[in-house]
Formats: sequence, C-alpha cells, structure tokens
Amino acid sequence: MIFTNRREIVEFFRGHGVSPTDQRVEMAYSITRKPDHFKAEDVTHKVNKKLEIVSRATIYNNLSLFVEIGILQMITINPALTFYDSNTQDHFHYFDPLKNTLTDIPIQENLAHTIRSHILANVENKMPIRKTSLPLNVVLHG
Repeated sequence: MIFTNRREIVEFFRGHGVSPTDQRVEMAYSITRKPDHFKAEDVTHKVNKKLEIVSRATIYNNLSLFVEIGILQMITINPALTFYDSNTQDHFHYFDPLKNTLTDIPIQENLAHTIRSHILANVENKMPIRKTSLPLNVVLHG
C-alpha cells in the first residue's frame, strides 16, 4: 500500500485500531512511499538512519503488524529469505537468485508467455544463450 504523507498513515492506523506511535509512523512512511521489495535488514538500516536506534525486534514486530493490517505483503522465498512488498495489488514476482532481488510481474491474460519472456530477457542479459535452446519450467508461489 502506498502512502503519500504521514497523516494518511496515522489515519489508516487509527482506522485499524493500531496506535500511531512516532516510530511506527516513521517506519511505515519510509517503506510505503513507492512500490518496493525489501528485507527486514533493509528496513532496519533505513529507519536507523532517521530515528534513534530501533531494535530488530521492533522492526520485525512492526513488519508483521503491517502485513496483518494490509500495508505490506510478505513473500517467503525460502526459510532464510523473506521479502516484504509495499505493492499490495494482485501481481506475481520473479526472484533472481543471482542478484537476490524480486521483480513485479503484472497479471495479464497471457501470463505464461509474459513470465517466460521476462525470465528469458533476464537470462539473456547474463549469459550468451539462445532463447530456443533453454527449457523453462515456471513455478509460481503465493
């Protein structure tokens, strides 16, 4: 969910019965101004630049709360790797294991073709490989 100012966040929190503490509002504002994928460590680094030191427990507790009230989506790649997504609209993700990043894939009618094209374009940028020589199985999670 994208917010353009702190007042919107405060109103959203109050509407969901969540106390709009300064820390919580600043954390939400820092991660919801644009669609983005990030890990808890990224949030810790970003928030601790602006505020006094915020504990990892506070970061994780608030991220869980934000998922619960619909501000974020949580995407678990594997037990050791979880991303959070401020884009709460329906969409798919492509995980690039070489860059350790997620990319949004919009939902379209011809989804299989869209996903295959996106993945092959990324592969071609990394390796000299012809599209026709690459077998590709796509597994969607979520």
